Amino acid sequence: MNIANVTQFVSFIDSNNLTILDTGLLQVVQCLHTYKSACDCYKNEQKQNIYNQCNAAYRNAVLEIVPRLKTQFLSKTPERQIAFHDDRGGVIAIISR
Repeated sequence: MNIANVTQFVSFIDSNNLTILDTGLLQVVQCLHTYKSACDCYKNEQKQNIYNQCNAAYRNAVLEIVPRLKTQFLSKTPERQIAFHDDRGGVIAIISR
């Protein structure tokens, strides 16, 4: 399974109710919801800053939280591994059975 960006990560977390496992995961979800709900009254730089904060929280979660919760994450997919990518397609981390 490939998770291509913070949006897909949040979708995976939400659909599998994984936010209850760690507050850091909840923070990523809340950040992205804040970004999505930001109205057009925000300047583009402000919205981009919010998105950058979400990406930083995503990267931190993948590097710090996901390894501790590897079993729970892998139990949500029949595939043998999950690869986490950044917006540019670079691999942040891979967890495997």
